[in-house]
Amino acid sequence: MNPELQIKDDLLSADHAELDDLLKDVFNALDSRDSAAVFDELDLFWARLAMHIRAEHLHLFPAVLEYSEEMGPAAFDIRDKLELLKHDHDFFMRELARAVKLMRAVTEGNAAATCIEIRSQLLDIEQRLSDHNRTEETEVYPLMQAAHTGSNDLIARVKKELDNLPPRFRKGGSE
Repeated sequence: MNPELQIKDDLLSADHAELDDLLKDVFNALDSRDSAAVFDELDLFWARLAMHIRAEHLHLFPAVLEYSEEMGPAAFDIRDKLELLKHDHDFFMRELARAVKLMRAVTEGNAAATCIEIRSQLLDIEQRLSDHNRTEETEVYPLMQAAHTGSNDLIARVKKELDNLPPRFRKGGSE
């Protein structure tokens, strides 16, 4: 296997693992019942997942679609698979936006109920995200090995998106 492609494949899979850890941090904050910590961890998870999705939408998925044109009838399956993955992405962003909005409106009087509601949402997201990531790692990412042998450009573009943390999370940064 081409080492550059292994880096690319590991880059996206490793990002899935980092996102899983960030989601665990949100659950830990929920367990602590510290609404400020819940908001901070939830906001970071939401932002990082958005970065990952952006990398896939702008760079990975178009490259897969381009490659699929050479695959004949199998291209329809790939296009359908990517549409389902995009639908998942929309679900994740919509549900996380709703959870962040709930946390922004939390008060002392409704903090416990809000945390219970958010935990329920996150459990649904966690299950769907697990299935989603498995599909990407087993059915989409491997296509890039065949599609872009030796392509450092794609890797660099994906990495740039994954590293583009919003200013509010950078040390000394602000919005």
